[in-house]
Amino acid sequence: MSEKEQTGEASYEKARAAFEQLGIEERAAFLVEAAAATLGRGLEEAGRTLARVLEDLFAAGENQGGDGESVEPEAPKPASSARKAPRKRTTKKAAPNPPSHDDAS
Repeated sequence: MSEKEQTGEASYEKARAAFEQLGIEERAAFLVEAAAATLGRGLEEAGRTLARVLEDLFAAGENQGGDGESVEPEAPKPASSARKAPRKRTTKKAAPNPPSHDDAS
């Protein structure tokens, strides 16, 4: 085991022992704070990654000779297996037949 690994393991054991000395409320607070900090770091990293991806996409668009005009993407085609909602049918009542002139005699 390297010296760095030994130092890391010793630090872990020291932190673990210190955690064991905490009361239940302090342990809970520590765990919540640690989880929030970890989540925050993850969100920051995701934001940086998204920014890099967007920058790369914009740079690629500029390198392809884009003239600044936006091109709208095609609308997605509906899946062939998707069912369409049944249409409501509205039927008009048939108008009564006007009396014919032949029936008047």
